[in-house]
Amino acid sequence: MLLQRELRGQQVDLGDVEHSLDDTIGYLQQVETDLQHLDHVYGDPRFIESHIKKVQVDQLKLYHNHTRFK
Repeated sequence: MLLQRELRGQQVDLGDVEHSLDDTIGYLQQVETDLQHLDHVYGDPRFIESHIKKVQVDQLKLYHNHTRFK
């Protein structure tokens, strides 16, 4: 019974990680799309910095999720 409960808890955790990865992949695809449209902007620093900060936040989330399962 205890083993079943632990396994279910781990399945829920894996589902959370999968959901986080799906969100991150979706966000990265959106960033890629946005970056493809930057040709007419030519390096607007504020726009690029805001995207870099969002990616850094996502990297931290992935890192924290990864360390949680070690």
